[in-house]
Amino acid sequence: MLTIDSLKLALLFGLLGALFSTNVWIEFLDSLSPGKGLIVYYTLIYISVYLLSLTGLVIGHSRIENPIHTLGVVMILFSFFIIFNWESEYINIITRKEYNRSKVSEIYLQSEDGATFDFFYKLTNNLDWSRILTFIITPIILTFIGGLLITGHVKLGM
Repeated sequence: MLTIDSLKLALLFGLLGALFSTNVWIEFLDSLSPGKGLIVYYTLIYISVYLLSLTGLVIGHSRIENPIHTLGVVMILFSFFIIFNWESEYINIITRKEYNRSKVSEIYLQSEDGATFDFFYKLTNNLDWSRILTFIITPIILTFIGGLLITGHVKLGM
């Protein structure tokens, strides 16, 4: 059954799609490094999830009740997208045996796995360690902490 709230949400998403697909926005994102772009991206996701929680958003049979719950959900989403986005330098290194960063928009690398892999590859300069830290260790840590935040087992002073 169509409700006014679902119609409002659909129209809001249409408005957001129009705003965030403008040339000005895309060019702004392309001017950012993978890490900075990811921060902008996740700031928008956090704000969106939190605002939706104020309207009664329920995830995993739990209502998101405060900013800490929102942070926990966002951390788990981040982990999920690290695993399933396939938008990092690592993908091109494996599939094309090289990577020419000058031919790829910075926006492509501002994904969860793109920015995380970029960070660890610059840190270690080692493909295998960067893969392990990006696709295995980071999701484990973020999902564990996110779960603790959602269940209230960890309290942050806010």
